[in-house]
Amino acid sequence: MTRYSGRFRTTAPFGLVMAAFFFAASATPAWANSFSIVNNDALAFGAIVAGSGGTVTIGASSGARAASGGVTLMNSPYREARFTVSCVADGGADTCTSTSYYSIDPVADISLTSGAQSMSVKNFSVYSVNTATSSGQLSGGTDNLKVGATLTVGNNQAPGSYAGSFSVTVVYE
Repeated sequence: MTRYSGRFRTTAPFGLVMAAFFFAASATPAWANSFSIVNNDALAFGAIVAGSGGTVTIGASSGARAASGGVTLMNSPYREARFTVSCVADGGADTCTSTSYYSIDPVADISLTSGAQSMSVKNFSVYSVNTATSSGQLSGGTDNLKVGATLTVGNNQAPGSYAGSFSVTVVYE
């Protein structure tokens, strides 16, 4: 199993809550091959003002950001997480072809914490650039995978540096 991990750190100047994070990713080995997962960009919710609470969602396919409830989106950078998934020969014959498929195990909900405060991240979504679906295909041995999610922000959520991590698992089919 190949595992890449990272952590995220956020800052919240002037009463803004910012949330951005890196993914921990793992891949299940495939016969004579295994997967390599490289995190190219972290998921970033951008700067927000909590207000009366609500959600901030980053779409996996487009990277679009939307808020609901009393959350106000600030003009700041945001994006979906981006990964490169590759098939890597582990010796012997390379069985990766343009018809090599993989699936993504569901990502578990997580909590971001800052001291005693927390926010939940749920409803993770994945998008394969090669297939335009949530299952990937290794065209030429690689695929670009995008991941989005929904951040739940509490009523008057305390500003702070929220942190957390989770795993994305790729399974060769």
